[in-house]
Amino acid sequence: AEREASSLLEVVGAGEGGVEEMAAHLRDSEVLWALLRFELGSGSFTRSKVVLLHFNGEDCPAVRRARANSLISEVKACLRYGQDVEGFHAAIQMQRAEEVTSASVLRTISEFFIIDHVEGYDHGWLVREYCNQISAERDAAAKRKAAEAARRA
Repeated sequence: AEREASSLLEVVGAGEGGVEEMAAHLRDSEVLWALLRFELGSGSFTRSKVVLLHFNGEDCPAVRRARANSLISEVKACLRYGQDVEGFHAAIQMQRAEEVTSASVLRTISEFFIIDHVEGYDHGWLVREYCNQISAERDAAAKRKAAEAARRA
């Protein structure tokens, strides 16, 4: 059964563009899962959190949705690289592609995490910090790609 389930799963995207990049792959007629990584806090109190997003498309036909949702255990095992330990700090579910934005995801996950020693913390601060994180990750990815291209040349 696991082999059959694995053949039904496919990777539809990966990148360093964050929630908005991932959201471009979502369709309200599909069931998809995503791993999202967030850096929460500041300085030595920064913590990396991995969130499982279960996108349960509202317009997905009922039988197809039920079949896809029956694969959740296999999906979690695959995303955890087969480890027995829980590989996520939180799991959230959304049903409409339009509701999947960095602001809405951060608003949802902020209920699950305590952010230590951040003066002036509010939702706006969290969104700004996330935008800075994504910008830094894009810059780092561009440098890695440039270094790899230079090695090949």
